[in-house]
Amino acid sequence: MKRKHIAVTAVVIAAVLMTTAFALAGSEEKIVEDLINERTTTLNSYYAGGMQREEAREKIREIETGNLMEQDLENIDLYFQTDIDRIKEFELLSVKITESSEDMICADVYIKWDVETVTGNDSFMCDYSVICVKEGEDYKLVQFF
Repeated sequence: MKRKHIAVTAVVIAAVLMTTAFALAGSEEKIVEDLINERTTTLNSYYAGGMQREEAREKIREIETGNLMEQDLENIDLYFQTDIDRIKEFELLSVKITESSEDMICADVYIKWDVETVTGNDSFMCDYSVICVKEGEDYKLVQFF
């Protein structure tokens, strides 16, 4: 009887651990997706004139850190109301977590872009290497290339 009880307990513990692992993997993907969506929407809105400079800079500071943040803040000033391509639509086709720890998530991301260029509309797909790091209670993008 004790062996049966121990076996049932072991199965329950294993099921809980597997469920937790799957839930964490899904939440890591969502973190990456949400940060990419927020970054893309913020920059595209600003470049199209739909967002004020300081609002865009504030949002970028909330979701990015390190060199990526510095580059995007610089680009906000460089590309405002220029002929930079406007994103009509984008779709995250896949997010594959390649490494994760308590304070870092690395992922390979595949995105389909539909853009409006000075010569017309274009569609293309790209692979990106993404790194998110935890600052305080939130994750921030630190790499997106």
